Amino acid sequence: MNSTVAPDLITPHTERVPFWRRLFWQAFFAQLLIISLVIAAIGAYFINVVERNVDAVIENELSRTAAMAILVLEPAVRENGLLTPILAELSEQSDVRATVIRRDGTVVADSNALDSVALVENHADRPEFQAALQNGSGRALRLSETIGIRQMYYARRVMIDEVPWVFRVAIPYAQVSSRVTGMRLALVLALILAAAGGAVLSFAIARLVARPVDALSGTVAEMAAGRFDVRIPEVPPGELQVLSHGIGRLRTQLSDKLRQVEEEKTLLLTIVAAMTEGLIVVDATGRVILVNPMALKLLGVDDVWKRQNVEERLLIEVTRNPQLIELIEQSIRSGESIREEIESRRGTRRHLKVSIAPLKEDEAVRGAVAALHDHTQLRQLERVRRDFVANVSHELRTPIAAIRGWAETLTSGVVEISPFVEEQLLVILRHSQRLGDLVDDLLALARVEALGIEDAFVKVNVHEVLDDILEQLDEKVMARDMEVRVQVAEGISEIRTEPRALEYVIRNLVDNAVKYTPEGGCVDIAVESNANGDLEFSVSDNGHGIEEQHLPRIFERFYRIDKGRSRDVGGTGLGLSIVRHFAEALGGTVNVESEVGVGSRFTVVIPRQVWRPI
Repeated sequence: MNSTVAPDLITPHTERVPFWRRLFWQAFFAQLLIISLVIAAIGAYFINVVERNVDAVIENELSRTAAMAILVLEPAVRENGLLTPILAELSEQSDVRATVIRRDGTVVADSNALDSVALVENHADRPEFQAALQNGSGRALRLSETIGIRQMYYARRVMIDEVPWVFRVAIPYAQVSSRVTGMRLALVLALILAAAGGAVLSFAIARLVARPVDALSGTVAEMAAGRFDVRIPEVPPGELQVLSHGIGRLRTQLSDKLRQVEEEKTLLLTIVAAMTEGLIVVDATGRVILVNPMALKLLGVDDVWKRQNVEERLLIEVTRNPQLIELIEQSIRSGESIREEIESRRGTRRHLKVSIAPLKEDEAVRGAVAALHDHTQLRQLERVRRDFVANVSHELRTPIAAIRGWAETLTSGVVEISPFVEEQLLVILRHSQRLGDLVDDLLALARVEALGIEDAFVKVNVHEVLDDILEQLDEKVMARDMEVRVQVAEGISEIRTEPRALEYVIRNLVDNAVKYTPEGGCVDIAVESNANGDLEFSVSDNGHGIEEQHLPRIFERFYRIDKGRSRDVGGTGLGLSIVRHFAEALGGTVNVESEVGVGSRFTVVIPRQVWRPI
């Protein structure tokens, strides 16, 4: 089986990387830069050293030349001999300018002005002269004012007959500069050759380092493209070899994981395709990620779309069912699960129960999952059952009324009958009355299941409803010597609701409280608005109470706590079930609190947005 990965996770090996980002060139330029900086530092140091050494060498030469000049000229100065021939010979042999200066700066002789020494200016202000008088020797590099040439001077003080004289020698700086330049050029050439050798060495080292890295990068790129049969290249021992072995292990693990994912994906798609419920998965933008054939069938679009060409399309392209689209968008916006029943009108008309859950990742909603359940047959069966119950109950009313009427007539004393027959007729009368109540309850239950109650909301006066109910039950209340107390909060005198449902709920609860409360007991009816603004109808009694194990089931159809006692008081087992259905149809809930020996309290809560006070 071929393993694949998502396209956005693949970095192709053929991707063009700028050359300055490639490892080879980065390593090469880094090494070249380091070598260049080192060579430049070495070159600057050695050039400085060479210049200092050349200056020292020249100074030594000048010092030796000055010593020779002193050795030759000093006897002539002591004897007041002629200095000109000696200076001429000295200048010719050594190519050095020699000068003899008195302590006052007067130039006695100069090899560059043999015939015009009288015209040479006083040298008392020359720096090398002053340094020689003070320190014994002095040197200077300056432009000669006498001959107009830049020269390097060296002067020494000599004591002749206790009188200081200064003997000075000088050479043109051009000679010094040529020496420095020559040595500098030789050093720069050597440094250039060293840099070239370093560049070649850097190139070789960078190539040696980058080649295995490039090979490993190519292998990783091939693996990212899903080709796990690629060969891991051989690399030199060291860290790269450890990396190579790690890539080999990663290749094996990824190959196994992707194969496992493919198998699980195939299994998941098989399961999803075999589901009898429809399944739709969309992302946050409403684009279909996954859908099974049953979902397309339930939405009536299986004749247009197939699963393979639906994925990656917008949901609105797949189905134009506005209810489903709105519910999915609402779940994505709110991040909450939604359960609703919708209708699909395309093709076969269907009733669909939709369960939608948001897909979350780190508290962010990434999409939603919608499960579609076909409730069409269930709704048809419910409709058939309701119609059957309503029709049968309606048809039973006439014979039951006839049986009840004849039983009442025969037991009224008009006809003389034996005590035994009268007793049996009373049994028939009692059971016909109970059967009539049962038929009435069945009709009420069928009506509440078939009725869209909110469409029948009208203005209802709460006081009038309670008065009518108490008037209907007045005979039972009086017969049991009971007290019924009513308390209606201010502002709830008139509300908008369905009058028949409200009347049945309160009447049934009050009737039950009267039936199951001992004689002389008390029943409290309260109508008020709670802290949330919801409307609460509560009926409390101080009767026998209900044991805790019965409380979760008392709203079930035909459930009786004490079957014998329920029949004695005329209960059908449907009253509380009908109360629950009417309360839910009104958009509310019903609950009970009870304690044995203390009494019970039934509360019907209707949300504010439903009961709407006037």
